[in-house]
Amino acid sequence: MKDIKLPPWMPRRGRQGGPPATPPKPAVLPQGKRVLAVPRLSLQGLFARPVVTLSLEGTTLRVLGCNGQSVEFWLSVPFDPSFVQAGVVADPLGLGRTIGAAFRNRSLSTQFVVCALPAYGCTFRSFSVPSVPGHRDSIVLREARRLMGISMDEVHLAWQSLGVRGGQERIFAAAVPREPLETMADVLRAAG
Repeated sequence: MKDIKLPPWMPRRGRQGGPPATPPKPAVLPQGKRVLAVPRLSLQGLFARPVVTLSLEGTTLRVLGCNGQSVEFWLSVPFDPSFVQAGVVADPLGLGRTIGAAFRNRSLSTQFVVCALPAYGCTFRSFSVPSVPGHRDSIVLREARRLMGISMDEVHLAWQSLGVRGGQERIFAAAVPREPLETMADVLRAAG
């Protein structure tokens, strides 16, 4: 059998010829006025604890439960088609109640839930900024607005440093439209 070379970011657990991958330490990210700080997680670190994932596919809620490297359960929960129209949540309260009922009926844990969000309208970009202590937030926000063509009133901006070299700091930024993100937060709040 031919040994397949895996990319360095892919976990090596269970594969002969290498030690298990160790997840990186969570990044400590600055939090500005309108910056959404997102911890750095590897898939291995994310699923090192019991996790329930949610994904909306058409008029069906897909639920997957993992514990460590094992899939514990998966299920599909149909919901009222009026809750989602043209891929957009139209009734956050109704959808939230459906999700809450699915969790209660199956005694699912709500301790650590990951929810997929459609990437419509999301923008991702990496760029370099001067490394100026004490002014990084404002410099990153200004460059993100300029290079990504975003309005901070319409998006949540998450970013993290990829490292400093030669006085320049490499930044990875993601701009997520506010409305669908906040609507999904309303859905999850209604679910309990």
